Amino acid sequence: MIYKEVVVSICPDCGPNTGGYYCVVLTRKDECEIDDFCIHPDELAINPDLNYWIMDYMENVYDSYVREGLVQKECPGSNWDLLKCYFAHTFKNRKESCNMKTIYIPKGETVRYESLVTDRLVVKGCVEVAGDIRAKTICGSGVIHAGSVHADIIRADEVETAEAVCKRLFAKRVHTPTLIASDCAVVSCFLAAAYVETGKLTVAASEIDQLKADEVVNLSPRKRGMLRTLLAAALRSFWVSLSAPKPKKEKNAKQAPAEAAPEDQQPDLDPAVREEIARTVRDILAQNKAAEREESSADDEDFELKRVVSMFKLLRDQGYTLRVVPGTPEENAPAFDFDTEMILRPAA
Repeated sequence: MIYKEVVVSICPDCGPNTGGYYCVVLTRKDECEIDDFCIHPDELAINPDLNYWIMDYMENVYDSYVREGLVQKECPGSNWDLLKCYFAHTFKNRKESCNMKTIYIPKGETVRYESLVTDRLVVKGCVEVAGDIRAKTICGSGVIHAGSVHADIIRADEVETAEAVCKRLFAKRVHTPTLIASDCAVVSCFLAAAYVETGKLTVAASEIDQLKADEVVNLSPRKRGMLRTLLAAALRSFWVSLSAPKPKKEKNAKQAPAEAAPEDQQPDLDPAVREEIARTVRDILAQNKAAEREESSADDEDFELKRVVSMFKLLRDQGYTLRVVPGTPEENAPAFDFDTEMILRPAA
């Protein structure tokens, strides 16, 4: 709701004021928080119209905003009773869903919804949504726990969701099975995801199963803010563009067939030259076959027979000979006395 030069953001309250509403007063020019107040359940029991209680509070305190210089004084002749509603707050179920233009979660507070649809979500504390969060812009330094998050820009300290779909993501910690950021995703601390699809990914530490990105910038795990993370990513990209080797230029597709044509074409040869080449090839094939036959015949030879023949020739040169004696090895074996070191029975 807009009242004169201020904007009043409303969200369901919790704790002792459960059933009431927490209201934040922001300036229209730069949306800075200047005040906050609560609408209690006993007041709503008297009059359930939220506009009535907001108007009643603002008419009592607006002059103090002007005196303190928080807002500018309106021009003379303006209608102080004019109320302009830039958005309509609708609660289909005040405990289950929320649909407002601007929602503010103060620091130190935890707000829970079943589903949340808004244009701008400012999270300083913690928001827990069982269903979907759909917003144009999500900003702040708080924590987001939701079933799924769909937004153009997401900027938060921690995001834990089953699915995050956005254009740009800036966060310290992200835990999600599916992350889709069409432009870029910057995670300064840790990213845990099963599937990530983005144009440019900047991350310090990560655990990703499947990644689909045009550009990936990996930074060393270090304590740094978002500004330093973006600056380090820009310097890293600039350094890689200077130090990375340039890809070789591909040859022109039209020139490649022309260069390959002389290799494919065979020159015309004289019949006599062709015959000489054919005869040379036949000789080479015949030699290869003969070498193969010699190798196969060498494999068929009896090497045990060759060993016996070689032993016979060696002993004959020394004055000895070989004798073949029938019988078992035990009968023909010599007997030797190891104590006296004498041969009792020579070999047969």
